[in-house]
Amino acid sequence: MMDKVTCPSCGSEKMESVTTTKEEFLPWGTRLTYEKITDTCLSCGESGEFTDITDKNYLDALEIAKKSSAETIIEYLSSLGISMAYFERALSLPQRTLTRWKYQGCSASGMTLLRMIRTFPWLLKVADEKYDVDFARGELLGQIKNLIDQTYKGTFYVNVNVGVDVVFKSNKTQPFRLESDKVSITDNEFKGDIKSNYLLKNLLPKAGV
Repeated sequence: MMDKVTCPSCGSEKMESVTTTKEEFLPWGTRLTYEKITDTCLSCGESGEFTDITDKNYLDALEIAKKSSAETIIEYLSSLGISMAYFERALSLPQRTLTRWKYQGCSASGMTLLRMIRTFPWLLKVADEKYDVDFARGELLGQIKNLIDQTYKGTFYVNVNVGVDVVFKSNKTQPFRLESDKVSITDNEFKGDIKSNYLLKNLLPKAGV
């Protein structure tokens, strides 16, 4: 039996309660649905959440959504060819940790780790290489190359003020600007299809990036 709800302002028990369904989305598409209870005092007009029912509903729904989110992320990583054993070995986790997370849910720190790896799966490679700085930098540059290949497609117009800056103007994206007083290119202007290899091997090193 529910306790009677009283108004925190005037103490009246004359109350009207309205239930609404609320939705939130956890990272990577997991939907969280819960019921929000709004109470209104019929004596003084004060309105709000006068009980902890909404908080309880939210926390219960959050636990269900987190479990679903963990399962979805682990299945996605598996679709990339990342096995649970490799995940656990690279991050020095106990065996069957991911199995437990998938079917029983995980802690807030475990969920944060899953979301980070879901966002940047290549971090597992860095972890598996014992966080070697040179390897990590090489992997990062590789990811930058892939991003440039995917993003900056089409014709570019590169205006170069020698020794000052380089401006990339794309017909599909906002201008990308790389400024450095270390840039040194002989041509004042380059037009054509710029490959990411050209950027990585020629512009970034000269800019001291």
